[in-house]
Amino acid sequence: MSRDLFALEAIAQIPKLLTLLDRNPHSPTYGCFDRNFWQYKIIDFPSGMSQEFVYPLALAYDVKLPSNPFYRQPIIRDWVEAGILYAARSAHPDGSCDDYFPFERAGGAAAFSLLACIESYKLLELNNQSGIDFFIKRADWLAHHQESGRLTNHQALIVLCLELLSKLIKTDKWNAEKEQRLEQVLAWQNPEGWFIEYEGCDPGYHTLTISCLARVYEEFYPTNNRLKDAIAKPLILASLIRSSRRFLWRRIHESQYL
Repeated sequence: MSRDLFALEAIAQIPKLLTLLDRNPHSPTYGCFDRNFWQYKIIDFPSGMSQEFVYPLALAYDVKLPSNPFYRQPIIRDWVEAGILYAARSAHPDGSCDDYFPFERAGGAAAFSLLACIESYKLLELNNQSGIDFFIKRADWLAHHQESGRLTNHQALIVLCLELLSKLIKTDKWNAEKEQRLEQVLAWQNPEGWFIEYEGCDPGYHTLTISCLARVYEEFYPTNNRLKDAIAKPLILASLIRSSRRFLWRRIHESQYL
């Protein structure tokens, strides 16, 4: 029941999300989710991160609920595929993409959008070689790109992308890179359990890193006890952070009536 309630709240946001999408199949930016670029024209390049919106559309297409008007609607499937193909068309020749600045080649934007595209492609059971070629090119770039800062969530995300794509196209070409990235993630874990983001702990990205590692463990390394232990520590920490926040919020609320 609670899962359905969350799904309904998410589905209620789909119309707003669709206003961001260029849905004109005759437009050169068909499939672009960055309205500041394709309609308002207040920026000169699309944000590659915007293409991650294909995934909520794909989920809305796939979730069977009586009040879901998007369930199995062919046009939703078309728009998801258009979004994936626009991600490919708007990428740099090496497969990377920009986020805030031109020629930025942002690792986070590339990884987040790639994960969304792969998950959507699988969920909708698409069959598009152009999409697969793009996935491979972007994965190659991510596999060999290192950011200047230490953002563990990006590294965990890249591992998950490489694992999912390897399984999808049945290849072992990124095995060495996956192992190296995973080792880097584990090396960046603080003894307290948190994973470093630039200079310290970030509770939000902390949960994202846990989520990525949990999927990697469950789907690809179910017997890796080191990875299992690395996930258990941050889960305990996340629980403590949540409890502390609830305690502080309660004290603040109570102090208003003192």
